[in-house]
Amino acid sequence: AEGVATTRHAVALAESLGVDMPIASITKAVLAGELDQQAAVEGLMTRAPVAEAPPQI
Repeated sequence: AEGVATTRHAVALAESLGVDMPIASITKAVLAGELDQQAAVEGLMTRAPVAEAPPQI
């Protein structure tokens, strides 16, 4: 159950920083019972590709 809380906090932190974390967000939804596994996979596989920016150091 540790992963449930960790995922929830990771997604909250990412959202507060404006960081898109689709895998973590989908995982959180599955663990919360908001999304079934099939829909999660379909959501990730049909997601439009986006450019990733290099980290700002």
